[in-house]
Amino acid sequence: VFAREVRSRVEADPRVSEAKLLLAGVTGAEATEQRARLADVTEHVRSEKLGEAAGEFDAVHTIERALAMGSVDLIISAADLRSYVVSALERGMAKEEAGE
Repeated sequence: VFAREVRSRVEADPRVSEAKLLLAGVTGAEATEQRARLADVTEHVRSEKLGEAAGEFDAVHTIERALAMGSVDLIISAADLRSYVVSALERGMAKEEAGE
C-alpha cells in the first residue's frame, strides 16, 4: 500500500508529467537525454513523495497508538530500560531453573 501510494503521487506530479511530455516524439540523442532527465526527475520526486508519505505515517502511527491497539505490550523509558532488562533476565533464569 505504501509503495503504491508513493508511486501514484510520483505519477501525478507535474514535474514528472512534464518530463514525459518532453520525451514524447523525440528520437536519437535527444531522446537519450530526455530519458535521463525523466529518470532524474522521477527519482527526485519519488524521494520527496516518500518523505511526505513517511511523515504522514509517523504523524498517525505513534508508539502510544501501538500500545493502545495492542501491537506493543509496554513502553519502557530509556531511564528504566537497564533495570527492566536485568529483571526480565532474572525472571527468565528463575523460570528456567524451576523447570518451567
